[in-house]
Amino acid sequence: MPPYLFSLIRISKEYAMTRLSLLLVVSFSLAACATIQGAGRDLQSAGRAIEAEASKAQTEY
Repeated sequence: MPPYLFSLIRISKEYAMTRLSLLLVVSFSLAACATIQGAGRDLQSAGRAIEAEASKAQTEY
C-alpha cells in the first residue's frame, strides 16, 4: 500500500469527525433555541394574564 493512502484515510476520518461534531452542535443549538422560545411564550402569556388582572383591578376601583 502506498504511504499517501494512509494519510488520505486519516484526513477523511478527521473530516468525518469534524462534520459529526458540527452536526451535534447545530442540533443542540436548535433544540436549545426551541426550548428558549417556548419559555419566552410562557412568560409572555403570564405577562398578559397579569396585565389583564391589573386592568380589571383598576376598573373595579
